[in-house]
Amino acid sequence: LIFMKKVLADRFGKETMNQDYPYEAVITDDNIEQGLSDALTTSFFKTKKFTVLERSKIKEILKEQKFQLTGCTKTECAVEIGKILNVKYMAIGSIAKIGKEYTVNIRIVSVESSEVVIADMEKCYTETDLTDTIKKVVESIAGKRAFSEDSKQNTIAILDLETKKD
Repeated sequence: LIFMKKVLADRFGKETMNQDYPYEAVITDDNIEQGLSDALTTSFFKTKKFTVLERSKIKEILKEQKFQLTGCTKTECAVEIGKILNVKYMAIGSIAKIGKEYTVNIRIVSVESSEVVIADMEKCYTETDLTDTIKKVVESIAGKRAFSEDSKQNTIAILDLETKKD
């Protein structure tokens, strides 16, 4: 395994070097990466199991709070952001490419306990299948009994997907 640096960019354009991740970006086109993150958000909304906080609202609140992602691990940041946003859950995840295979990995973190409530993943073999694969993972997560039947009890904010390759 070749260890490569990963650059995390927060919503305000600042970059943080994180040496803990042995990968580099697999999808370098910001439009595609944003599109996949939007597909994740839409997929959660379509389940009708969650009340999804709109991405523009997340940006606005984080900007008002002057929240910086620098120095946090992904789960720590998700919990901290979730507390600021006053949501019950945070969705975090990644798309990894290992060899010719893409893996979509999504985790739901409880803001209250900082624990991963549910995690699921699916694999596909082409970039064009990524949106459908995201949808499958979200539907699987939404089908778990860990969530209330009342979507207003399942408030969630979704962070952008990380993309990585070996």
